[in-house]
Amino acid sequence: MVGKYRVFILGAGFSVAAGLPLASDLWAQIKYAARAYGKKTRAHRFFRDLDTYVEFKRDTEGVVLDPDSVDFEDFMRFPDIEHYLGLRGGDTWSEDGTRQRWSSNI
Repeated sequence: MVGKYRVFILGAGFSVAAGLPLASDLWAQIKYAARAYGKKTRAHRFFRDLDTYVEFKRDTEGVVLDPDSVDFEDFMRFPDIEHYLGLRGGDTWSEDGTRQRWSSNI
């Protein structure tokens, strides 16, 4: 049984050789496509979440960002947690980074 199984550990950027974009390149494409769709489409949710993330970083960490300086991977954790855990609420942030008052405006 020795040598029956192999483990391959692939690092970040491994898929670039296959022609897939890095996260930073993908982020630029996402923003470009969302802008092309306009505000009357589902893309408005993307921009709303992006604006909310910028506000969150400012209010909880004192970090001043504009939408073009947002780190893609850090941003993607934000709507995922907000959506799946239902943490979105009122106008102020709690110590753990969630809105303090519950709202159904998800």
